[in-house]
Amino acid sequence: MTKPRPSRPIPAGDPANRARVIESSLKCYEQAWLGWIPILGMVYCVTSLVWAFRARRESGGAWNPATGYRTAGLWIAGTSFLVWLCLDGLLLFAILQSLR
Repeated sequence: MTKPRPSRPIPAGDPANRARVIESSLKCYEQAWLGWIPILGMVYCVTSLVWAFRARRESGGAWNPATGYRTAGLWIAGTSFLVWLCLDGLLLFAILQSLR
């Protein structure tokens, strides 16, 4: 049985900063799902990763109630980015082979 991790304290700082962290985490999650759109998906994946790292930087290690969304957004964006990278690579390979 593992010991429960101690939770990080809620920062006593600026409430606007906490709101920005939560919004960044939710935007990361939203953009990650948009990353599955064909052709445009890679752009959304990159923007999702930018939002995720921005939320992490702004939180400064403090408690973020939307951490689950940020983590899920990172996984979804990473997966969709790799899928589109492979599919776009195969498409480019097929196009180059047809030109020969």
